[in-house]
Amino acid sequence: KLGVVTRSEKGCVVASKDGVVAVPAFPIERMVDTTGAGDLFAAGFLFGLVRNAGYENAGRLGALAAAEVIQHIGARPQVSLKQLAQQNGLPV
Repeated sequence: KLGVVTRSEKGCVVASKDGVVAVPAFPIERMVDTTGAGDLFAAGFLFGLVRNAGYENAGRLGALAAAEVIQHIGARPQVSLKQLAQQNGLPV
């Protein structure tokens, strides 16, 4: 079983049978529009999960995707999330 709680600018918490991991949010320049933040977080987290990146990295991927989408208007990323993850040292 797995539980994930997003906490806006405080990041997220991932709880599993292995323990609890707190993952910080990625810093942003300016919040513009939160539309799509939850969806992008879920997409990034699930991507990390199916890639066996571990719960912490999955949380970081979700946080990174959410951080990108809230910095502009619209619910779609304006940059490649794969490149963004690579630039931040995350597994893709």
